[in-house]
Amino acid sequence: MGLKKQRNQHNWQNFVRAESVPSAGQWIKLVANESECKAMADRADIKGIKSLEAKIHLLPKNSGHVIEVRGSFCADVIQECAITLEQIESHIEEEFSAWYANYHQAASFTRAQHEMQSRLTAEEQPMMEEQDDPEPMIDGCIDVADLVAQYLVLAINPYVRVDGVEAETDSPPKQTVHGTIRPNPFAALKNWRPKD
Repeated sequence: MGLKKQRNQHNWQNFVRAESVPSAGQWIKLVANESECKAMADRADIKGIKSLEAKIHLLPKNSGHVIEVRGSFCADVIQECAITLEQIESHIEEEFSAWYANYHQAASFTRAQHEMQSRLTAEEQPMMEEQDDPEPMIDGCIDVADLVAQYLVLAINPYVRVDGVEAETDSPPKQTVHGTIRPNPFAALKNWRPKD
């Protein structure tokens, strides 16, 4: 999965210079502090993040011009139920992998071959595997914290619901301790049928 991003505009950053990664690889542990968790919650558009930790392994490839990144993270997040707006705490654990290349020093032969094939055949080529199309480094560095943040956002369920609560139908809005629940805008189309 390609996660093409610009330079991290959020508070959680941890840049690793590729040339400093030993040939045998390097382990890094990240723990987000309170302000970083708040910034990440804003980025993910959720109520809050109580904790966020990651373990990351970096391994040089292609004489250090390409870095393979593998790791895992765990997070405790706070969200609003999509139906009742009650707060829900969830625990998330995920593994991830990515590849980065310093294109100022070395280009991916497979990527160049893929682009040339596209130009010659004028046909849409299948998506490349990520290891053949690495993310570009930023000035020879990898922001491993931003990488974790991207995968965390993808791992969060945007429509989390309290156990036992069903999706809304066309029933009138209900009152809760948090106020009125907005009715489902598509409920009126539930029984719609096209005319003959």
